Amino acid sequence: MSSRRRVPLRDSSKTFKPSHRAHKYAIERVDNRIIFGAKANSNAHRNFMRCASDIVRLRHKDVVLDFSNVKKAYPDGMVPVICGSDWLKRTAIAVSIRLP
Repeated sequence: MSSRRRVPLRDSSKTFKPSHRAHKYAIERVDNRIIFGAKANSNAHRNFMRCASDIVRLRHKDVVLDFSNVKKAYPDGMVPVICGSDWLKRTAIAVSIRLP
């Protein structure tokens, strides 16, 4: 007899509801604002670039980087975000920052 436990499969009919923690660290784009969550870590860069490419695709003339919710900022996430904001400036988009 095998010592492995059988894990029941998830019910695919249930809808996925992300936890409060997922929302807390997420980055979202509202019109021309990119709003950062409580942590700016390495995952923040990937989400930031997704939002930044949407801003370029939608042809906004300016963007606001909103860090007002950030409690902890880590260099492995912030340095790439700074480079990404430089990329936005080079594509003729005005970048403004809202600090915590």
